[in-house]
Amino acid sequence: MTYNIKVFKFSNIFSLANLVGITWNLDKEIKSRVLYYASCLAYSFHILYKTNYRRIICEKNTLISFLASRDESKKNPLNIIYLLFCFLSIFVMIFYKDGRSILKYQLGYNKILDLMVKETNQKYDAELVLFITHPEYQGKGYGKSMLNEFHSFMKEQNKCNIYLFTDNYCDYSMYDRAGCIRKNEKVREFYFLAGKRFTQVLYLYDYKIN
Repeated sequence: MTYNIKVFKFSNIFSLANLVGITWNLDKEIKSRVLYYASCLAYSFHILYKTNYRRIICEKNTLISFLASRDESKKNPLNIIYLLFCFLSIFVMIFYKDGRSILKYQLGYNKILDLMVKETNQKYDAELVLFITHPEYQGKGYGKSMLNEFHSFMKEQNKCNIYLFTDNYCDYSMYDRAGCIRKNEKVREFYFLAGKRFTQVLYLYDYKIN
């Protein structure tokens, strides 16, 4: 089945933030609604700042799937606006203990991701930065349609060597099924909200466009 894939617009920002929160169960973990939206918006704005290809699927005003990638050869100076909004959201987060915990987690996460890329010692054309689908709509072909669209676009742009990150809390097996090659992995222990301890396995995949 083919779904209507559209270009992300700024008006979709709150829908994206809510999709991020629902997909990662932050809507259940974060008790304060102010902190919940500040955290989800900070992450969403950070993703928008980093990327230049952004696609969505919406059904009946519900944002179902989102995919964003970064082409290292293309820079958009307007993305600085997203960074400013990201900093504003972070400013709100630092007034909450749980907000500071989330920021600490994300900084540690990003540090490991940078290390994993360096260890591959490869030059990539682009990164698939974020790819999420609403939990209630998974397994219905939305994600496959998004990946097919992304694949076709990158092939047209002659971008063949792409990398992406995922972890053991996501359905990373879909990348194995899609023919991606796992190039690196790291295990980290961390404490999240309410002192909960988690073990996270991070994976770096090569995504070859043929």
